[in-house]
Amino acid sequence: MFVPIATTHPSIPNETWTKITTKKGDARKFLHVINEDTNNAWRLALVGNGGTVPTLSTQGFPLSASSSTSPRLGSIYEEHGDKRSSGDVYAYQDSGGPLTTLAVTEGQ
Repeated sequence: MFVPIATTHPSIPNETWTKITTKKGDARKFLHVINEDTNNAWRLALVGNGGTVPTLSTQGFPLSASSSTSPRLGSIYEEHGDKRSSGDVYAYQDSGGPLTTLAVTEGQ
């Protein structure tokens, strides 16, 4: 049975890769990450169990900024079912904007 964990807006230091998930991929049944910012792009990196945490700003993949039109959501990253990663998810932002515009929802 899917049990959602409350959506969080993690505070991520500028120019620092920060872990944004609490459940390992094999224990997580759902992950939804949304860029809620209209100006800033984020990068996400999936790190398998025992993997190396990213250190470069070019690692991972982009999660682009939201548009200025409704519903004002940028790129969305979602995992569920058989498409779950096996480890943690890290985020990075280097554009200097608000660092709490990443909405993260997990489920177990």
